[in-house]
Amino acid sequence: KGLELRHRIHLTDLKAETDYEFKVISAYRSSSLAVSETSSFTTSAVLPPEITSSTHPQSGKWEKEPNVEILLHPSKPLSGYYYVVDHSPDTVPVPHQSSHTDEKRVALASKPQGVWYFHVVGEDEAGNIGTQAAHYKIQIDTEALSSPKVTSSTHPNPDKWMADPTPVIAWEAPEDLSGVRGYFIKADHEPTTVAEPGKGDFTSENRMTLGPLEDGLWYVHITTQDMAGNVGIDAAHYPIRVDTKALAPTVASPTHPQEEQWYSTNKVEVVFTPPHDLSGVEGYFYWIDREP
Repeated sequence: KGLELRHRIHLTDLKAETDYEFKVISAYRSSSLAVSETSSFTTSAVLPPEITSSTHPQSGKWEKEPNVEILLHPSKPLSGYYYVVDHSPDTVPVPHQSSHTDEKRVALASKPQGVWYFHVVGEDEAGNIGTQAAHYKIQIDTEALSSPKVTSSTHPNPDKWMADPTPVIAWEAPEDLSGVRGYFIKADHEPTTVAEPGKGDFTSENRMTLGPLEDGLWYVHITTQDMAGNVGIDAAHYPIRVDTKALAPTVASPTHPQEEQWYSTNKVEVVFTPPHDLSGVEGYFYWIDREP
């Protein structure tokens, strides 16, 4: 068998995504030379790392946390990374317009609310910088919602007493960066209660029927929760006045003060003393007959 010699050469400082050609020259003891045929190869691209986030784990989902932690997961060893954070979805970082790190963790502190994108390219051990970027969408909503506008089809005038004990209330969704998830609602006799988790019922609807409520002055309190989880610190307060009972007045007669006594006059004067009624007394219906 003939003697077979193999040699391995490690080439360094090659550019990524580049075509190279090479030849091998063999030197023999007789000082003769032999040149091989031309061979070629193409260096691979510097691929960007995969991006995850511990604070915003679902890309494109609204979160109320303004401090962002980015984690980088390269598929091959990289010596560093160039990154940019902006509002454009397809930015590709370049060295003179981006930040550099050799860490696999990037902390972004106190980002203002809005839609942000984290862009990153890799740098390999030969100093090649990738031309393909990975992108991660970050959505931050830190502000509490304003209170909704409340109306009622059954009790349209908050200052007026109504006999209906099952009020229907409706409200308009306030504008919010991340959108409205739902509402916390509570009805009580306090004018300034703020409904919140653990202190109110949650609904995603914009309309609700309450009751039946007992007679009295009620307040319906509504706060809004957005898609990022923020709950409004200001509640809408809507008064509901319910009066289902008309109480009887006290009846007396100055001309016939004793019910069991007979009188000679046929002119009868009757006096009504109004009862204590929640909504007040508007008037009286009366009838005179011989039935008790």
